[in-house]
Amino acid sequence: MQSTNIPAKFPIPFANSAGSGFVRTVPQASQIGITPGAASLTDGFPPVCFQPVGAGGVPPSGQDFNGLLNQLSSWSRWSAAGGPVYYDATFSASISGYPKGAMLDNLTTPGAFWVSTAENNTSNPDAGGANWVPLSNSSGVRYGPDGGAAGALIVNPTPALSSLVAGTVLLVHNIVAANTGATTLNVNSLGAVAVTFEDGTVFAGGELAAGMDALFEYDGAKWRMLSKPPLSYWDSRYPKLSLPPSGSTFYVNSTTGNDANNGLTSGTAFQTIQGAINTISNKYLSVTGVTINVADGTYSGFVVSQSFIGLWSIVGDVTTPANVVINSLSAGVNGGIGIGVTAANVNIYGITINSYYATFEANNLANVRLNNVNWTAPTQSGWSVFNSFNLSSIYMYGTFNGSGGAQTLFTASSNASIQVGDQLGVTRPATITLTGTPAFSVATAYALQGGSINIVSPVVTFTGAATGVRYNATINGTINTVAGGSTFIPGSSAGVTSLGGQYA
Repeated sequence: MQSTNIPAKFPIPFANSAGSGFVRTVPQASQIGITPGAASLTDGFPPVCFQPVGAGGVPPSGQDFNGLLNQLSSWSRWSAAGGPVYYDATFSASISGYPKGAMLDNLTTPGAFWVSTAENNTSNPDAGGANWVPLSNSSGVRYGPDGGAAGALIVNPTPALSSLVAGTVLLVHNIVAANTGATTLNVNSLGAVAVTFEDGTVFAGGELAAGMDALFEYDGAKWRMLSKPPLSYWDSRYPKLSLPPSGSTFYVNSTTGNDANNGLTSGTAFQTIQGAINTISNKYLSVTGVTINVADGTYSGFVVSQSFIGLWSIVGDVTTPANVVINSLSAGVNGGIGIGVTAANVNIYGITINSYYATFEANNLANVRLNNVNWTAPTQSGWSVFNSFNLSSIYMYGTFNGSGGAQTLFTASSNASIQVGDQLGVTRPATITLTGTPAFSVATAYALQGGSINIVSPVVTFTGAATGVRYNATINGTINTVAGGSTFIPGSSAGVTSLGGQYA
């Protein structure tokens, strides 16, 4: 069907000018036994009207036909004219109440409507009956300009609300002033009611701006804002990022620095590495990356997480890594982890790491390069030194000096990788010195669940001995020493492979 298929309307009811003797209102009650052959809403035309006259039948009455058609066409004409339909107690009782979704006109407020929210609804909405919600202005939204003050909206929509009913929707136009804290809304002098976000969170300031329009819904206890806050609200909570100054070099000094500084010169250095990372992450965006120069001293462990910095280069003392010490010697310092990198691209040069749990962890697509790093093994058993998890990669070259036993020296798991040394393109050798014959309880090198460890034997030198299994490749983990042989990796017992693990 199309909109152009609209039928002709009744300009007047059928039999509009018929005299009283030619039209009769058809009653609801049966007329059988009362008026022979008379129609009723109960029986329609009675059985006697369907019998031949010669057999005692009575012809249908023209008055009844005119009456029926007059009543039907009158309602059709009323509907076509957009006439209002109000609550009717008698009619409601006869149909056992209005159905869910029924819409009636508001008796006292032209242009406002009631919608039934329950089946068999016999209550009177114009008298405050239950299970009806207001619907106004055909769109279902009340409208009015703000006439209040900051934090105290006052709106007087027309037609006015006689009471606050759950489900009422209100569009407030041209808010007078931005709020600075908790906010209320008073509609048609029905009382100031708290305004909140959709989830019920109370306003704290900045959620409304002068001149904006905002949409609210009353839920029976408060006005919930359905609109989004202004841009100024988001800017105050999430500052815009900018490009770092030319050179993109920042400074950290544990002795003279302060995390309230900007870190742009050695004289305005940050005090902690984590403080520098946090400030730079929250303030800057850089595709090419930034460099953090760390002065000699002792610092707490830190974490580098995903941000808008394309590459972090954290540089300590490359010549003497022992001068820049990272301590996480309790579970309360950086979660006990020496250094953690998550979903970030990081270079770390010239430091010494002491930890309570794992010495170094790369996780969730982290990409890390380590150069000239010293360590002491975790003070707690069951933890490892260099760990790469979940599609991360660690690339190691330069000199590495460590002491103390751990679960492993290298662990690569869940399709992550560790590479020590490189001879493709540019040769980058690595020397790993183990002091005091550390014991590795699982293996010196441990690859599992698709993890891979590549130790490029032609350019890698191990100095010192270790005890424990040399390597363990399991669950499709691989360890490749580039023809280094089965005894290349330090240890006191032969390496093992299982469950698809491979060693070469």
